[in-house]
Parts: sequence; structure tokens; C-alpha cells
Amino acid sequence: MTELIPSYTVISRHEKKCPDKAKGRTYVQCGCWKQLDIYDPRIADPKKRQSRISIKTRSAADGEQIAQSYRDKFDPVKIAEAKLKALQAEKESQSATIEHAVSAFLIWKSDNPSRRSSKLSGKTSDSAMTGYRTLLGYVENGKVQRKGHLFTWLEKQTPRPVLISDLTPVLVDSFRASWKFNDLTITKSFIRLKAFFDYCVDRGGWIEKNPLDGLRQPSVKDGSRTMAFSDKQYQSILDTLASREQSADNTRLLTLVELMRWSGMAIHDAVNFNQSTLKGNELRYRRQKTNVMAKPNLVPHIVELLRNVVPINGDANQPFRNVSRSIDSDKDYWRLQLNRLFTDAGLKMVKTDVGERSAHPHMLRDTFAVNQLRTQFELGQVNLQTIADALGDSIATFTKHYKPQIEELEQAHTQAQDAIVEAQAAKLAKKEQGVIPMRRAK
Repeated sequence: MTELIPSYTVISRHEKKCPDKAKGRTYVQCGCWKQLDIYDPRIADPKKRQSRISIKTRSAADGEQIAQSYRDKFDPVKIAEAKLKALQAEKESQSATIEHAVSAFLIWKSDNPSRRSSKLSGKTSDSAMTGYRTLLGYVENGKVQRKGHLFTWLEKQTPRPVLISDLTPVLVDSFRASWKFNDLTITKSFIRLKAFFDYCVDRGGWIEKNPLDGLRQPSVKDGSRTMAFSDKQYQSILDTLASREQSADNTRLLTLVELMRWSGMAIHDAVNFNQSTLKGNELRYRRQKTNVMAKPNLVPHIVELLRNVVPINGDANQPFRNVSRSIDSDKDYWRLQLNRLFTDAGLKMVKTDVGERSAHPHMLRDTFAVNQLRTQFELGQVNLQTIADALGDSIATFTKHYKPQIEELEQAHTQAQDAIVEAQAAKLAKKEQGVIPMRRAK
């Protein structure tokens, strides 16, 4: 049975003075008001099938557009398109663009740390937030300010995913396959990406399931990823600095290097050093990474360097801070200076248990820790708690980070003790050979 469809025709409501009035209502090229003449065969009463409505226009073209909009309501193709558009609108209302999801997550994550030590301050550490922005990018006011790995990868996809719900498990697998990181960074990136999608499920409600659910966290190779500078390597760093032009900048760099080497400060804490944290030779500061108090005592020449260093922009309390920049920008500046120094000193690459890697500022902290360990073993007064306190670490964290060095020193200590015992045993045996046994009295 043929479906009955209403018809819509534009007609003119001619004025008395209209020169085209004689041409009839169907003539619409005049400037008179237009109406829609409607015939609806679906109405049972033939007398009520005909009707007219005002469309409030004098333009024939506009009138035709209005008539067409009515006709489209009965066009199967137009009906299907409208349904598709409605479904898309519903989907968009329930989801969010990737840009919006990233922006919302980073704002939320900044005030909701995962690390237990960071929860004390209620803020995710700057280094952790940098890791999230490196992976996901940085979005402000709906615009991508820094692409990060995610938006760099998205640009290469055809068609480009728009909504967070467009990132299917298969696409997320493709994104992960594009990572050219070492195993530790891959693991950290997996954890950060999973946290992002968890937010999209639990708080955003934009997706029903985390596309990483059911996947095992990537494994990390056993072994130390860092190492301390040897005495020879550290002397090479000092010699390189000594060979440079004697200037306030180079003296400031020397002071920073020596401070990190002899205090165990990480680069963020060293750049943010404040003279108020130093009392005599006792340095007491709260670590940015863990919010734990670190308590190293400095050797005298470091205290002297800190007293005399020329501040970078006139603030005597913070000689390494350029307050016109953010702490992150300042940290990046000093990291670049240190990396250049290591390269000039012939220390561009170093060997670790898991392979070669670039020399980096954190090795100065490791140098402090390993030197403290070695000195304690040499003195025969091993107390790991004192080193952990100086570093602002727990015993568990300290022994985990420096387990290979501790085992090496313990083995050397055991071998030294064995050598002493062997020497003593040999000496006793020699004495026993010259002893005349006593005769028993009859």
C-alpha cells in the first residue's frame, strides 16, 4: 500500500494593488506575503484535508525552503539522516572530545595525587605532572598547547579520533605500539594512561570501560638504572669547570654541582635551595618529590661556596633561582647546563646494569649515597638509617635503590674479614708448630 504523504505548496496572498494579482495565488514572484498551501490526504474528512499556514516571508525562495523543510519530514532519506544526526548528538552529549578529557583529567590529577607522600600536601608532584603532560599533552581553553605523545600520534590517524569514546582498545594498542621508550618509561606511561582512562570511566562517565582493562602491566628489567660517578669521573667534572672562564655563571654552576654531590639533593631541590634551610653545616629541607624531610650535613667547603655564591637575579636567599621563570623552566635550564658539563668532561654516556644511558644530574645524588655507604663500610660503622635520613628516603626505598652497591660493599667487607681470619689462622698455626708439648708427670 502506497504511503499517503502531505503536499506543501508556496502561494501568494496578493495585495489589492499587486500588479500580478490576476496571475493567481500560485504566482509567487511578486513581493506579497507568502503562505503554505497544505493538502493532507491522511485526514479522513475530505473537507479538512486542505489548509493554509502563514510563513511570515515575502520571498519566494525563503518560502520554498520552508516548504521543503516540511516535505523533508516525510522523505525516507532525510528521516534516516535526521536519526543518524540525533544519535551522533546523543553520543556527543554523553561523551567528550579527547581535548576536553585530557584537560579535565590534568586539572583533577593535579589536586588528587596517587603517591602516598604527595597526599600529605594534597598536590601531585611537578615531576609527576610533567610525566602526564609529556604523555597526554597539555590542553588549555580547549586548545592543545603542547601535543605530547598522544596528540602527536592522533595527527597521523585517518580518520582522526575526535571523542574519547573513539579510542577503542585496538586504537589504544596502536598508540602504545608507537612508543619508542625504554622499559621503565613504557611501564610508567602504561600506568599513567590507565589512570587517565580510569578517570574517563569513573568520573567523566564518557566511556563504559577502560580500554586497558585486562592487560598486564609491562615488566621492567632487573638491575640498577643509574650509577654514581667514580672519583676519577667527578674530578674530571671539577677539572672541566676549572678550565672554563672564571665568571659568576661558572662559579654558580660549580656551587650547584658541589651542593648536589655533597648533599644528595635532587635537581629540583637544589635549584630551589634556600639559605634559610642551612644552619651551620646542617642542611634541613623538605623534598619536593616525597614531601619528606632530608637531613644531610655538609662538608665545610660547600658551606663556604654557598655563602659566597652570587645569586642569579639578586635574591641572596635563592642563588640558583631565576624568579622570572617557573621552577620547571629553571630546572630545565640547569639540567641543560649540567648535561653540557658532563659532555665536556667526556661523560656523555655511562654504563648501567640495563645498558648504556646518558649521564644525568641525578647521578650526583647517587654519588653522595654511594660515597656515604663506602665511607661507613671503611669505618666499620654501617648505619643505613643515617644515609636514608640524609637523602630524605625510607630505609626500604634506600635499600631498594642501592641494593647492588650495598651487596658489593658487603661482599668486599666479608672478603676482607675472611682475609683477616685466614691471616690470623696461619699465624696461630705457625706458633703451634714451635710449641713443645708438655710431658705428663709420672
